[in-house]
Amino acid sequence: LELGCGTGNVALALTHVFSQVRLTAVDLSGPMLQACEQKVSAKVLSFTGLETDFLSVSLPDASVDLVISSLALHHLPSADKRTLYS
Repeated sequence: LELGCGTGNVALALTHVFSQVRLTAVDLSGPMLQACEQKVSAKVLSFTGLETDFLSVSLPDASVDLVISSLALHHLPSADKRTLYS
């Protein structure tokens, strides 16, 4: 799960470390999600793009092995960060 995937640079880097990636990418921007999908789709087992904010993501328990975020969480207000981390 990548929160704030942008154009997919971090996700692409992870495909060099992990060979069996099923990526769920979250971003508020549809064009960013599309760019991410174009960049990584040939390198991952599956790609799911969610055009939403971080707090609206609802996934089943134990359905994610790794959560990453680069250059995105610092934009959240403190109260939203506390909610996200709880």
